[in-house]
Amino acid sequence: MHKSTKSGFTLLELLIVVGIIATLSTVSVIVLNPSEVIAKSRDAQRISDLTTLKKAIGLYMVSTPNPKLAGADNIGCKGTAFGSTWQLDTDHIYYSLPTESGIITGKALDGVTFTTGGPSQVSKANLGKVDGNGWLPINFTTMSGGSPISALPVDPVNTIADLANPSNTDHVYRYICNEKDLTYEIHATLESTAYTVTDNKMAKDGGTSDNYYEVGTALNLLTTEGAGGGTAYTSGPLSPGTVVDDGSFGSVAWNNPNNAKVSDNSYATATQSSTTTHYLKGTNFGFAIPSGAIIKGIVAEIERSYSGSDPMNPIDARVRIVKSNGLIGSTDKISGSTWPISDSYQLYGSSSDLWGETWTYSDINNSNFGFVISASTEGPFGADIAQIDHIRMTVYYTN
Repeated sequence: MHKSTKSGFTLLELLIVVGIIATLSTVSVIVLNPSEVIAKSRDAQRISDLTTLKKAIGLYMVSTPNPKLAGADNIGCKGTAFGSTWQLDTDHIYYSLPTESGIITGKALDGVTFTTGGPSQVSKANLGKVDGNGWLPINFTTMSGGSPISALPVDPVNTIADLANPSNTDHVYRYICNEKDLTYEIHATLESTAYTVTDNKMAKDGGTSDNYYEVGTALNLLTTEGAGGGTAYTSGPLSPGTVVDDGSFGSVAWNNPNNAKVSDNSYATATQSSTTTHYLKGTNFGFAIPSGAIIKGIVAEIERSYSGSDPMNPIDARVRIVKSNGLIGSTDKISGSTWPISDSYQLYGSSSDLWGETWTYSDINNSNFGFVISASTEGPFGADIAQIDHIRMTVYYTN
């Protein structure tokens, strides 16, 4: 009788084989896709760098009585002390790209076209400086304990493909601050599949754009660098040709509404005591947006103040767009802040805000296009006079 000598694998042999296969699989993945491993490593560095910068700026802000986020009086930050509209001659987007790598010539950034403002760069020798001369213009050395970082980090790739058209696909760090409230944000663009698809950190950072990894205290200061399919243009700010009291809302009429056409300390006024005003409606702004333009955003500004004995100053009741057919839109843009005792402009909307509507160039050019404002008070201690010195609008578009 023949006795079989065949036998199966032992458990130990099977475990050894499984271990070898797993090791070979891991090696294969690395060998077959080394670029993903490198890209993920760079992304991890970017996330770490921006975390470091956020912590450093946070320490600077709490330890400095009068923080300077971009030059003397924060002049390089977006907007002014009274509003957040880009100032095309003085405001900047700060890039970590050194000048030796090329000068950024593109001026169409974030939905506007800068003049002498726009992209800001420094030389390679100054790039990492923490004394206000680095690519990020904050002087950390003024802190009582010295700078919390020894050098400013830069993007591991740090390039811009087209200097005439920087875009959200470029791997470079960007910094923007807001002059009005001293907020800021810093952007990086991630590249690995792990952090842009599998675990999309650019979509989970709490920011307003899924095209950037954003950190800071206001993640809505920069929407995009490129114009999004065309050259970016700005029309305005323009003043209204027609301002009227509109009684379709509220109970208190505006006196002298035409005074809101220009900023001259002559006011459209409404006297209130626990009441809401009519709409003050401005239209006929005289826009001449070219045929075929794509409307990207609308900004309305109101130079407002109040006088009176009631300590409960007026607040916005409604701020709404007026469409080309004369109908008032349903989206409110009230600021939530009380009206000041001295004149200052309050901004509503942004370069990427369409106020809940779809627009064509002809809608904007129509003489009916404009916006309305209503104010209210709730104080029981006397009457307040809501005052509007001027209203104006700006429209952002691409060709």
